[in-house]
Amino acid sequence: MTLKTKRFINRIQAIVLIPLMLLSPVQTVFAATDPAVVEKSIFEATSLLESAITNSLEGAEMRIKEEIVKKNLDYHLTMESFHRCENPYLDADYPAMISAYIVAAESAEKSRMDTLFYGLPFIREKLVITYAWEYEPVAVDEYGETEEGSGKYEKTGTVLIDSPQTVQDFKKTADGFFIPCGTKDINPEKKLIRYGEVSLEGLTPEDILDFFDLDTEKYLLSAQEKKEKFERLINPNGLQESVFLNARHEDLLDEKTRAYITGLLADEDLDLSRKQLIDRAASLIGLVPYEWGGKAEKPGYDTSWWTIDGTGRQKGLDCSGFVQWALMSAGFDESVWKNMVSTGAILSHTASITEEELVPGDLGLLNNGQGINHVGIYLGNGMWIHCSSGERTVVAEKTGMFRIYKRLPETDGVGNLIREVPQDVPTVRNRTDMEPAQEQPEEEEERINETEESVTVYRSECPFTDSEIYLAAQLVYNEACGEGLNGWAAVAEVLLNRVKSGQFPNTIKDVIYQEGQFSDSDLIETREPPEEMVLAVKDVLSGNMKVLNDSDILYFRNAGGDEGNWGTHAFFATVNSHQFYRQ
Repeated sequence: MTLKTKRFINRIQAIVLIPLMLLSPVQTVFAATDPAVVEKSIFEATSLLESAITNSLEGAEMRIKEEIVKKNLDYHLTMESFHRCENPYLDADYPAMISAYIVAAESAEKSRMDTLFYGLPFIREKLVITYAWEYEPVAVDEYGETEEGSGKYEKTGTVLIDSPQTVQDFKKTADGFFIPCGTKDINPEKKLIRYGEVSLEGLTPEDILDFFDLDTEKYLLSAQEKKEKFERLINPNGLQESVFLNARHEDLLDEKTRAYITGLLADEDLDLSRKQLIDRAASLIGLVPYEWGGKAEKPGYDTSWWTIDGTGRQKGLDCSGFVQWALMSAGFDESVWKNMVSTGAILSHTASITEEELVPGDLGLLNNGQGINHVGIYLGNGMWIHCSSGERTVVAEKTGMFRIYKRLPETDGVGNLIREVPQDVPTVRNRTDMEPAQEQPEEEEERINETEESVTVYRSECPFTDSEIYLAAQLVYNEACGEGLNGWAAVAEVLLNRVKSGQFPNTIKDVIYQEGQFSDSDLIETREPPEEMVLAVKDVLSGNMKVLNDSDILYFRNAGGDEGNWGTHAFFATVNSHQFYRQ
C-alpha cells in the first residue's frame, strides 16, 4: 500500500462526517464574533471539502482504469495523461463553494442533504480515444574514416534510427574497407498506439446550487453575502494554500532500495560520473514535489520547494527538471545539463540505444510525439528513478513505462558534488543498515575518496524532538491556522529565528510561553494541527524550507495590510494576512 493510498484511506474515514461538519461549525460562524472561531471552522470545512474532492478524484481514476481495460488502451500513456491534468480546483474560490453548500443545506431537508452530498460530482472526467504512431528503431551500421582524407572507412559500431531519415550509404571494397556510395532512406516501421486523452473538470458554486435544484440566481445572492463575511475574517489565499498539498514521503527510500543503490555506487565497473548522477538522483527520493513545468533553479537542495508560488502551485520539479537537477548537482558540465531542459530536448540531444544496451545512468522516455511524455534515469535490473506524476514525488521502482532509450551524454569528467548540508547528516554509504562498499579499482580510488563525504542525503535532519516540533506546530495552528503553507512556514521561521537569537529564550517551549508574545497562549496546548502543518513546521525547523529566508525577522502581526514600520520594527514582507518585521 502506497503512502498516497494510506493518506487517502485516512481522509476517507472523515468524509462520513462531512455533512454535519460542514453545517455545524460553519453555520455557527455567522453568529460568531471571535475571528479564531471563524478561522478554525472554515479551515476544518475546507479540509473536509478537500477529502470529498479527493474521494471523487479516486473514483475518476478507477473509472479511467476500467476504460483502459474495456477499450484496450495503452495504460502508461493514458495514465500519464490523467496524472498530468491541471488541478481543476487550483483556482477554486473555497469561501464561495462552502457558502453555496451551506445555502443549499439551509434550503433542503437534512435527510436529502445527507443522501445527496455523497453524489456531488466534485470531479468529472472526460476520456477521448486518441491515436499516435510509435516507430520501432532500426540499427544501422556506423562508419568512420580510417585516416583523414584517405577516403577509406571502417565499421565503428551501430546507431539506432528512430524516425524516417536519409543516411550515407557505403559499399565494401576488395581491400576490406568501405567507401561512400550515395545515400539510402531509412524508414522504421510504425506501430499504432491507442490511448486515452483525459481532462478533468471541477464544480463551481453555481453547479452546487444547481445540483440541489435551487434557483441559482436567487440563492447565489445569499451565498455571496456569506462569502463576503468569510473574507472579512480569513484570507482566501490561505485557504487555497492549505489544500491539496503534497505531503513529504521520507520513507519512500526504503532499506531494500537504499541497499540496492549502495551496491550500485560501489560497482567497480560503473563509471564515476554515472555513480554521481545516480547518487544525486537518489538523494531526492520522496523529498521534492512533482510540479508540471517545474525546473531546477540551482544545483543542490532548494529550500523553496514545497512552498506555494505566485500562481498558487506548490514549487517542485517535473520529470525533465529532476533529470536536469541531478546532472547539475552531480557536477556535469553546463553543456550537458542545459540540453536536458525538456523531454523534447533530451530526445534531440542524446543518442538512441536498445533496451539491451542500457547501463545504469542512461535515460528512458515515454513519448507519444505530442504532449504526453516522461523521462527517468535507469538504475539497472529493470529499475528506474524518476519524478513521478502519479506519486507526486521522486520514486525508484520497477516499471515498463519507458520505451525509448537514450545514452547518457559522455563527459570528460565531473566536478565536485554540490554539498549544502552539515557533515553529520547520514550518507547513503555510512548507514549501519547498508551493505559494506566493495573495494574500488586503484585508478579510481583517489577520486572516489574525494567524493565519499559528499555522498549525502541533501535534507538536514531536525535538531528538535518530536514533542518540540508538535508544540511548534500547535503555535503555528494558533497563530496562522488559515494562512496556508507560506503563512505556516513564515510563522515557524520567526519561532526558529527567536530560538537562535540572543534576544529571546533558547528553547522552543520558552519562546512560545514567554509572557506577552503570542495571542491566546493558554489555548496553544489544546490545538490539534493537521499532518501537513506538522510536516511543514518540521521542514522549517530542519532548515529545509524557507519563505522569509532571513534570520533577522523576529516579529509578525496582522496589521490589516498596512506595510509601514511597526514602531522600531522595520517592515519586511506580507505573507497572506500577516506582516513580518525585522528587529
